[in-house]
Amino acid sequence: MRFPEPILKQLKAKGIIQPTSIQLQDLPVILSGLDMIGIAFTGFEKTLVFVLPLIMVALQEEVMMPIAPGEEPFGLIVCPPGELARRHMKL
Repeated sequence: MRFPEPILKQLKAKGIIQPTSIQLQDLPVILSGLDMIGIAFTGFEKTLVFVLPLIMVALQEEVMMPIAPGEEPFGLIVCPPGELARRHMKL
């Protein structure tokens, strides 16, 4: 998988150097356009599995047809994992 250098730099800055087991299994499936269900312990692992492909598709769309100011969002995450939602509710 080839992610743009700015994304890789940000992941490294957050201490993410190698993908976890669920990321190794699920990212290629999602990036190929297939549907899947992934089960893993609560945490950051699954969040990257659905956020990185969304970012990659948005970047690809931006190259094909630049997004004009005021356009609607490209992707929407309707319901984050329970633990992530609880953390943000505390902020």
